Amino acid sequence: MARNKPLLTLCMVVKNEELLLPRCLQSVQGLVDEIIVVDTGSTDRTKEIARQAGAIVVDEPWQNDFSKPLNRALREAKGEWILRLDGDEELYQEDKAKLRKLLKNRDTEAYILQIVNLVNDRNLVEEEISSFVRLFRNRPMYRFEGVIHEQIVPSILSAHPKAVIRHAPVRIKHYGYLKEISDPKKKEERNRELTLKAIRQDPENGYLRYYMGIEYRRQNNREEAVLQFAEAMKYLDLAMPWAPRCVQAYAITLMEMRRWNEAKSILEKGIGWYPDYTDLVYLRGVVHFEQGENLDAVAAFSKCIRMGDPPETKYVVMKGMGGYKSYYALGQVYEKIGNIQQSLEAYEKSYKMFPQHIQPLYHITGHLLQLQPIHAIQQYLEAIMPFPNREKYPVIADIFLSLRQYEATEKYIKELQEDDPSFQFRYLLGGCYRKRGQYREAIQVLQQVPVTSPFYVEAQLQLCAANMYLNERDQAAEIMHNLNADEKLYGRLALLFLEDAKDVIDQGIRLFPNVPFLQKEKEKIEEAIRNVGG
Repeated sequence: MARNKPLLTLCMVVKNEELLLPRCLQSVQGLVDEIIVVDTGSTDRTKEIARQAGAIVVDEPWQNDFSKPLNRALREAKGEWILRLDGDEELYQEDKAKLRKLLKNRDTEAYILQIVNLVNDRNLVEEEISSFVRLFRNRPMYRFEGVIHEQIVPSILSAHPKAVIRHAPVRIKHYGYLKEISDPKKKEERNRELTLKAIRQDPENGYLRYYMGIEYRRQNNREEAVLQFAEAMKYLDLAMPWAPRCVQAYAITLMEMRRWNEAKSILEKGIGWYPDYTDLVYLRGVVHFEQGENLDAVAAFSKCIRMGDPPETKYVVMKGMGGYKSYYALGQVYEKIGNIQQSLEAYEKSYKMFPQHIQPLYHITGHLLQLQPIHAIQQYLEAIMPFPNREKYPVIADIFLSLRQYEATEKYIKELQEDDPSFQFRYLLGGCYRKRGQYREAIQVLQQVPVTSPFYVEAQLQLCAANMYLNERDQAAEIMHNLNADEKLYGRLALLFLEDAKDVIDQGIRLFPNVPFLQKEKEKIEEAIRNVGG
């Protein structure tokens, strides 16, 4: 920060970000020349941390308007350029030099940067890519607009209708959607009220209607979400960045409600408007699959693979739609129609493309158990997983446990016994006992998993299930009460029972492969699992 006239100012609006703010500020060290932090009422060490990093900290009372504190930050900034970050974000270190170079371009007013949103999908953390203007020139006429989902672009174009706004290969990592970080209930309530207030002021604003649909969907209020998405579609400007995401979110919500024909109609329109948006083709494949149109599903997922992931500069992108996710979906279709060899090939390609997504291995192992001896399957799994034994053995143990291969499960569990700081050994062993019907033994082991373990909640759900099987309902109810169980947690408990039922049906199918009734029952259970898990 040695320059007399700063070149780049970081502008932030924060409240109670003491856990994440240090990482954010560290990520721009040596890049920005000035830091302006507007605090809207922190009660933790946020302001102290900001000042220690050299920031100018400004107090601004929260007035139910996101633009006001952001514009306060702009008024305080002296830099020629503004970089905007949130407290739960960080700049990729390898992109700092690229960003600094952008500031030399004389013909550009603003840059659209990539936001890499980390999102939970069951036990997997995935990346969703979106793009927003986060770097722009510091001019008095450039101000944020909107009480929520604030935007800077309208004021830029109003002041300079021919302003050049470019995409830049600079990435910002966003942690705020992760379950362990977000405080969804407070944010949902605040965002809903602010968005409704904005809609009352501007009822024909498709952008606000779209975001209102997103908020309702996050609250599982799909009926209201669909109504808002339908309103947003009336005012859709196909050139706006949010428009393709609106089509996608609308279709997904209809699919979650099993309104397949309506979803298909929306997707067909969307694919006509955005033919290179792989996500829409993928969703159409899912609709075909759910409606029993298996050949059409194969065609859709195969097309996704040929297309690859869509352009990240044009769309909100969930990585893998043009790769491992479509191969996994192909494996499911081939499995459904009985083409086991092609199913195995698709599942293996899916896993090799993204080894963190382990679900294909469960399907592969289930089929290989009917074709190969157990020791050959163990060798296959150990060879295909590109991780140290300490990381792969728990996964292999869980795969065999889900398939009721208890001796194989215990072989891998025992490898963890000597070094088990996270209590994963006890969690897996308790699950093994529960699957075997040894509920007393399961309870004894699962009770040893402490609250500090990352497996504590899952162990408690297993413990609850074991008590339920023993008809110890008071004990089970107390466990869920102590977990402050909400709808999602009860859903995860229901999944345990559904997966137990599927295990029994799978065992029956292996013993009696020519009994159609068992396959139909399995399909019913799988549908229930998708409904609860989704």
